[in-house]
Amino acid sequence: MGVIFLLLMAEAVLAADITLNSEWEKDLPEDPTGKLDDIKEFVENNFELCQWYILSFVSAQGFSILLAAVLRGLITKHLATNYDSDEDDDFAAQKFPFLVYPRKPFP
Repeated sequence: MGVIFLLLMAEAVLAADITLNSEWEKDLPEDPTGKLDDIKEFVENNFELCQWYILSFVSAQGFSILLAAVLRGLITKHLATNYDSDEDDDFAAQKFPFLVYPRKPFP
């Protein structure tokens, strides 16, 4: 979760820099192929479509992180009810991989 959070923060910082810095194009190296101008022209001609694409992409990222956190919480809660040790060791449920936990066999 930490790595994903850092990547999202880097994405947010980059988006804020592009949004708030009106001269962000000067930070880019010179493009001898001219492809950057083609991309810029496409985005300017289809700005509304690009806005919806970016909004859906960022929403999907946020929803994925929320869903992962909820699933992790449900699994940890399930493991916590089956953990009955009186020792003060580390919480044993945290040592299991994500979405994989041992099941008790049926009698």
